[in-house]
Amino acid sequence: MIQRQLDTLHQEFKNLLHHEKKDDLGRMYQLVARLEDALGDMKDHLETHICTQGLAALEELGESAQTVNSTEMKLIPWALHFNIL
Repeated sequence: MIQRQLDTLHQEFKNLLHHEKKDDLGRMYQLVARLEDALGDMKDHLETHICTQGLAALEELGESAQTVNSTEMKLIPWALHFNIL
């Protein structure tokens, strides 16, 4: 039953991320984690969200963000993935 609703759950996952509904995200994770290979899309959505938010934060910094070189920009998703930033 959950498997049939997976596309809907993935779309709702994006909405929950956008609105930072951490408790709801946790419940959704517990529900979807029961299914084999169902977390892949959620992981992709989460990575995209984190990168988008990180880049938006850099843009807000204005001129100081412009001094970040291309190598450092490539390292940001990696650093976020490993909770370094």
